[in-house]
Amino acid sequence: MDSSQKEQSSTVDGPATGAAALKEMYDVTVVGAGISGLVAACSLAEQGKKVCLLEADRRVGGRILSVDAYPGFGLIDMGGELLEGQDSPLTRMAEENGWSKHEVFDDQFVTLPRRSGRSMYYSAGSLEYDDGKLFKSVSTAWSQVEESWRAMQPPAADTPNIKGDSASGTEVKDDSVAQLLKDKSIIESDIGYQLLASTICQRDGVDIENCSAAMESEGWDYGSLVQRFDGSFRVLLDFYVTKAHRLRNLLTVKLEQEVTYVSTNKAADGQQQCRCLVRTSDDSLYRSSVVLITVPLGVLKLPRIVFYPPLPDRIQSSLRSMAMGNALKLHLRFAVRVWPADLGILYIADGFFKQFWVDAPRRFNAQSAETTFKCKAECPTRITTGGAGACGGCSRDCCLPCWKRHLLPQVRQASLPAGSASKAETPASLPAVSSSASACCCSCPHLELSAVGVHIVQREDVLPQLEASLENSGHSTPSSCRQQRTPDSGSECYCIFGFATNIVADLMEEECPSAMVLKALDQLDTMFGNRGGSPAQPATESFAGAMLCCWGQQQFTQGGYRAPTVNVGKAQQQFSQPVDDCLFFAGEHTHQYLSSVHTAMESGTRAVEQIMSTLKAT
Repeated sequence: MDSSQKEQSSTVDGPATGAAALKEMYDVTVVGAGISGLVAACSLAEQGKKVCLLEADRRVGGRILSVDAYPGFGLIDMGGELLEGQDSPLTRMAEENGWSKHEVFDDQFVTLPRRSGRSMYYSAGSLEYDDGKLFKSVSTAWSQVEESWRAMQPPAADTPNIKGDSASGTEVKDDSVAQLLKDKSIIESDIGYQLLASTICQRDGVDIENCSAAMESEGWDYGSLVQRFDGSFRVLLDFYVTKAHRLRNLLTVKLEQEVTYVSTNKAADGQQQCRCLVRTSDDSLYRSSVVLITVPLGVLKLPRIVFYPPLPDRIQSSLRSMAMGNALKLHLRFAVRVWPADLGILYIADGFFKQFWVDAPRRFNAQSAETTFKCKAECPTRITTGGAGACGGCSRDCCLPCWKRHLLPQVRQASLPAGSASKAETPASLPAVSSSASACCCSCPHLELSAVGVHIVQREDVLPQLEASLENSGHSTPSSCRQQRTPDSGSECYCIFGFATNIVADLMEEECPSAMVLKALDQLDTMFGNRGGSPAQPATESFAGAMLCCWGQQQFTQGGYRAPTVNVGKAQQQFSQPVDDCLFFAGEHTHQYLSSVHTAMESGTRAVEQIMSTLKAT
């Protein structure tokens, strides 16, 4: 391999170490290729800046994770999934690009003629829709919480805002949602209190005793409609990887480069010099004029990255005060529908999982099950290094499909589990999945589910427990439990997501994946059994398979998203301000509003504006 090839081989994801890396000077080093890092890196390159984007993981996307656990049944989002707010930049972006989407539910308890169903509430054996007494008590209580919080603030002419100050600079008062409920005697029943906790606070990753009334009352300006892509969030990552490929002469992307050290030196007046040095865990070195840090809050709090000089007190204080909430997402798959046909989302007062929402029915598609990957015939570079299919990286001239194959590898099971039930899981027309490389010119293996922190539980994994449950209930026999429950190539499967955050998710980390699935099945049986002619244990009888992803266990995430805790005040605002005009921060935890994919994207855009202003001034 000649020297030019060596340089090219590190363009996408091969490490460049020591002096080799120091020979190349970038305008900006972006640390973290989640959505905020992708947005920022592409935008900077579009404006003519030379950018190096470093990602610790083996894929880009961060907490957007679309997996192909059931080949032929479509991608499933185990991370970011929902488009929150009809007026958000992401929603507008989807409309501009023609990405098909549909309504899921309205987050302000408003009944709409939506495609995906209505809200339901469950407590103490009572299951009702969003026009019943339980719903009305929660809706009324939440309106009173917002009114009570506003009454604590300065006069109307001195409007407070979520950044922690008012128009005159007066500090905005905050209190927990639980304290306001108690002080104002807003809600008296335990059921109403628990439902409010599951409806609002659990969704946002914090328990009701620590949930900020300020952030919940003033923390959203994008509208209440919640939507979902008809396919998956992969469409957003495809968009930015395609853009990165187009900008590849200015934008270098490197995977498996975990940053451990960042040195920034403020340049003297009138000097233009390299001020920043970044070192990764394999001792690769990168230098640039400025550095943008986009890693999640949970990673910053460890800390894994050493900063020199140390971060200023305002940043360190913000790190201590801000909380990274845990999040556990469960995807359950059934051969028949267990829940009412018009269900959209279900809030639960007294259950292990506090929320369930319905995924669209899925039907096997042979075309989407195709696993082979081939570069375009004109792709000029076919570089492989190392053993066991290790990939040395693509060149700047490599084709777009090959770039996508490297940066967004398919995430799926490496092989079929043993056992007759798992063999039935895959229709005969479906090709077997192998851990070895497919037809990719660069010999890239698929990422296994376990490699991205996703656990899969098949029916046979919990079959003894299912049999015992059905036998003890007297409603079914073990033999009926062993019957085929897996959707075949000619039928639909019905899916639902379970969600838990914060303390509940922490408790679940102590359980094995199978135990968590059984808890969810028990909840669904309790809520939907013996209703409308259904069997006593409909979920247990028709369960086909499940996936779980606990984001608190993810090595490069360490949590779900920033939690809106009490009296955080200006913490996130501190992160939005640069350090010595050479160190910048982006990510959902740096945004003034509650965490979502589009607020992470907006933080990347804000950081780009700051960086461009700084670079133009030097």
